Amino acid sequence: MSLARRGTWFNLYPLLWGAYPLLALAAVNLGQFDALALVRPLLLSLLLAGLLLIVARRCTRDPHRAALLAIFWLSLFYTYGHVYTALEGSPLGHHRWLGLIWLVLGALGTGLILRRLRNPQPASQFAAVLGVILLFLALGQMALFGLRQAQTRRATADQPVMLKITPTSPDIYYIILDSYSRADMLQTYYGYDNSAFIAQLEALGFYVPPCAQSNYALTALSLSSTLNMDYLETYAADLADQNANWSHLGEYIQHSAVRAALEAQGYTTVSLESGVPWNEWTDAGLYLSQTGSALANPNAREQISAFEQLYLRTTALRIATETGQSLLARYLPNLETPAEQHYRRIRFELDQLNQIAAIPGPKFVFVHLMAPHEPYVFAADGAFRYTEAADPGYLDEITWLNPQILAAVQAIQAQSAQPPVILLQADHGLDMEHRLAIFSAYYLPGEAAAQLYPAITPVNSFRLVLSAYLGADLPLLPDLSYYSHHETPYELELRTYPCNE
Repeated sequence: MSLARRGTWFNLYPLLWGAYPLLALAAVNLGQFDALALVRPLLLSLLLAGLLLIVARRCTRDPHRAALLAIFWLSLFYTYGHVYTALEGSPLGHHRWLGLIWLVLGALGTGLILRRLRNPQPASQFAAVLGVILLFLALGQMALFGLRQAQTRRATADQPVMLKITPTSPDIYYIILDSYSRADMLQTYYGYDNSAFIAQLEALGFYVPPCAQSNYALTALSLSSTLNMDYLETYAADLADQNANWSHLGEYIQHSAVRAALEAQGYTTVSLESGVPWNEWTDAGLYLSQTGSALANPNAREQISAFEQLYLRTTALRIATETGQSLLARYLPNLETPAEQHYRRIRFELDQLNQIAAIPGPKFVFVHLMAPHEPYVFAADGAFRYTEAADPGYLDEITWLNPQILAAVQAIQAQSAQPPVILLQADHGLDMEHRLAIFSAYYLPGEAAAQLYPAITPVNSFRLVLSAYLGADLPLLPDLSYYSHHETPYELELRTYPCNE
């Protein structure tokens, strides 16, 4: 008698079907979450698969039929959220209708397996083999990602940029305001007048290029280009040739040519927690995060990570997370959602930004504020309010963020021993059609400000700064802007957005 017919460990294969959807979801989102975020969903997935298998065994007394029932129910559980996303906005895109359809499908499928399937063994054995194949495909994709990441060379220049530091060398602040669109785009497409904020920056000595564009439409491409002072084909052509995951460019952001040149001359790199794993400078000379204070806080709330929330939204548990918010808040008051974490993180970063100037210099400060990027969590008065709608979410976030940025740069200017260099810059704009038109502002003390011009792009930001203040010989490059999609990040299309200066 075979192992399969005796109902031994072979018929535990539904556990593979329980783990596969989670691992497949992780495989397509690698680089965007901490590996520890996998632990709880994996335990939940295995527990669910095990419970379903136990219930099915008690109902059927047939290990093969029980296994097929378990994977059928698991399939319904794991496909619900994906189908709901595809149907959202249509007549069937409501939980009351899709939930009813899923119940009917569940009843029909269960009846078919229990009463119509005379010999479940061949189907069960096929499902077992398929489960193993799917699991290895997901693990293989994850292993390939790790291999490519390990092969990504450190993104420092082959010939380090030569700098000359002096007692008057300025602190340099690079502050990214993620998804902040250019003023004319905000006015034209959202009816939002940002002129008062621009005027206040100019009164503080900033130059705000009226025709600023990013060099790339995606964060990883944009920031790595800025920090390596060149275009993608020059410093990371190997990744583009392999069509590698864009998050591999995180190495070129974390260990860029700009950072290497400044650290070689005695600059201390200061970085703040951003909430984006591939963009975290955890090995900076001074890395500021909430971790220490959160652990010391007895009232700290249990957190659900963004990946865990994504996992829940792809399953039938989406019904509970979207229709049972009041119940969750009532029975799980200590559960902090990713939106709440995002809100607290932005406030932490701005608070730290107001104090960083007191740190002895010279220093290179890298701050990636995930605002006004979604999730939109700030009302216009700064109160927590989560919404998925750009209007009012995006616009209210800008309304609240503007005075916070003004206060931060004033604090930096007032507390700095030497006039600092401050670059305020978006990595890209909001909507995909006008994504390359970005907000940008430069505070360059002394004569360097005269070299700025209306259409300067980020690829030239540090070329100008290092040449003007630290003796580098870096001629400016042509200002080019390339558009691409998340799905095909290296299929680049040259674009421009005319503006009225």
